This record gives sequence, C-alpha cells and structure tokens, in this order.
Amino acid sequence: MVECESRIILPKKDKILVLPRYELRIERNGIDRISTPTKRTGLIYEDYCFNQLLETYPQDFIFGPRLIDYLGDVCHSSLFKSTGRTRPDALALSTYMGTTFLSAIVECKSGNDPELRPKAKGFQDLVKAIEQNPGEIYKELKMSIGDEVNRLPIYPRNISILEDKLKVVFMTNYDVDEIVGNYPVLEFEYVTFPLPTLLKAS
Repeated sequence: MVECESRIILPKKDKILVLPRYELRIERNGIDRISTPTKRTGLIYEDYCFNQLLETYPQDFIFGPRLIDYLGDVCHSSLFKSTGRTRPDALALSTYMGTTFLSAIVECKSGNDPELRPKAKGFQDLVKAIEQNPGEIYKELKMSIGDEVNRLPIYPRNISILEDKLKVVFMTNYDVDEIVGNYPVLEFEYVTFPLPTLLKAS
C-alpha cells in the first residue's frame, strides 16, 4: 500500500485592489489618487502638472499620475507597466459625436535634461495596444476604482483612437529640443511649465 502525503490547501484570498472613495480626488473633469506627502521633486511636479491640466483642458477628462501609478504598480496593468516606458503621467479623454477617444497622453519631466525619445516610442506602443483592445482601460479602471468608473462624466468603456485628435504633451521644467523621428499617429506638443517658486527653494 502506497502512503500518500496528506496536504491541506488553503484557498487564496483575493487581494482587494479597489481604492476606497476617501483615497480618490474626484474633480469635475478629472480623477486621481490622493497624494501622500512627499519631498520627491518629480512627484510634486507631476501633481502640480495635473492641477494645470484640469484648468487647461476643461473639455477633457483627466486621469492623474497617482492613479496611473497605482494601476501599474499595484494592479499590474498590462498597459502601464512598471518598466515605465509606456506609462504616462496623465491621460485625457474626450468625446466626439458620441465616441469616447484618447485626446492626449501627457508626460511631466522636472529635470533639466529630459530624454523624451524612449517615452515617444513607448507611447506609440501604448496607442497600438489601445487600438487592439479598446476596452482595456475601462477594465483596469474598474479594477482600481470599482463602480466609481461608471459615475464618471465620461464613458470609458471603449476608447477610440482618432488620429487627427490625439497628441502627446510633454510638460517640462525647461525648454527642450523637439523630438526627431518617425512616430505615426502621434503629434507632439511641448509645454514649458516651470516648477513652483517654493518648490525650487526647498
């Protein structure tokens, strides 16, 4: 008679990824995870840029940097991987004739010599991934903010790519050279957005 080793396999508990509402910053035209206090200049700059985007693009709906980081780092997003190359600091969605589309991919760089080409290539890959699976952003948002995604003033269930309405916005602390290269679909916009005076002095 062969004796078999007896093992008790305990069921794995599903990890709850949905952020509670009190951890969310919900604005009229944007949503982000509430930031924890930090002294990291890059993170402060991203939050500062998010505030500026809310004012600059009132007709769009902005998904902020802390929420996108949460999707990549905690929810293991297939779109915004932790490698960072395809991960933006913000996304802007808009609507046109009943279609929800990606209107802007935003990258914020506080350094004085930012290298933008790897991000440009990464964002090109990101656009292709969204085109191939237009429902992926909704699925990942649902995983991170739960039913809040259905209360947003924009309907992100299927995201379209409209080539004449998509741009990549690089917000930088210093003037930068324009990117040279062939990036189909992508139109680049460069915004010099200086660090707050208090932040520079800290």
